[in-house]
Amino acid sequence: MSKLEIEIPTDWTDVTLGQYVNIAKIKREEGKAAELNYLIELILILCPTLTRDILEDISTEDLGKIIGDWTWLSKLPRNDKIKKEYIIDKDKYVYAKETDKLTVGEMVTYETLVESEQMTQNDTLSLVLAIILRKEVDGVVEDFNTDEIYNRMRLFENNISIGDAIGLIFFFSTGGKTSTSYLEDCLNQMEELKKTM
Repeated sequence: MSKLEIEIPTDWTDVTLGQYVNIAKIKREEGKAAELNYLIELILILCPTLTRDILEDISTEDLGKIIGDWTWLSKLPRNDKIKKEYIIDKDKYVYAKETDKLTVGEMVTYETLVESEQMTQNDTLSLVLAIILRKEVDGVVEDFNTDEIYNRMRLFENNISIGDAIGLIFFFSTGGKTSTSYLEDCLNQMEELKKTM
């Protein structure tokens, strides 16, 4: 039997935007069998070198080794560092928005895709990046190009981690006024408030 090398994520910086969106789409149900199916789907997303057949043939001990300490999955991705530059396949993509204001073309593209594709909030993450990140060549940043939007969305889904992108996405969506720690504080306060109701 040959050995299979498995890359196991240890935090959100090891998880691509596409993987994050797929994780959010997994339906979680009650019961031991449902929890095991959820775990299998989660592993298949986070460890793409594994197939369902391979996963079903491994021992529970090996399953435990794959999962390791995945407690970080129970928390929202968070990163207060605003990463404004990404290198993908030797191409440089930079944050091209000086403010939180979109141009008419950018806004029409965003609204049209969200409505026509029936995107969820998580689906829009790569769309936001495709609008605010632009390729830079020799110090010149390209203009926004609607025709490239789907290609850029897929490129960013497959090559940018949610751990790296979340800070920039949140920074942009709040007009550069807040960080992801602020978001987490707000969410924690909402959870505490729900407990008192």
